[in-house]
Amino acid sequence: MKGQVQEGVSLAGEAGGRIADIKIGATQVSDAVIGISNSLREQSAANREIARNVETIAEQAVQNHAQARATSDAAREMEVLTTQIRASISRFRT
Repeated sequence: MKGQVQEGVSLAGEAGGRIADIKIGATQVSDAVIGISNSLREQSAANREIARNVETIAEQAVQNHAQARATSDAAREMEVLTTQIRASISRFRT
């Protein structure tokens, strides 16, 4: 009986050691999950910033297009006016 008790004590000690190992492993896994979660949060924030920047660039492209069109329209109008002025000047010369 004494041998069985010692064997039980020994098994209990081994079980305690294994439970401690499991606890350490669980803590390491938990720490890794927390690290992944933090990384995902940072990545999500970076993605939102990139999306805002892309939106800003798209808005600027629309504005640039409108300004280029306005400049082109003004250049055409100046060309028409130049033609009209030349026609008016030619009447004075003759």
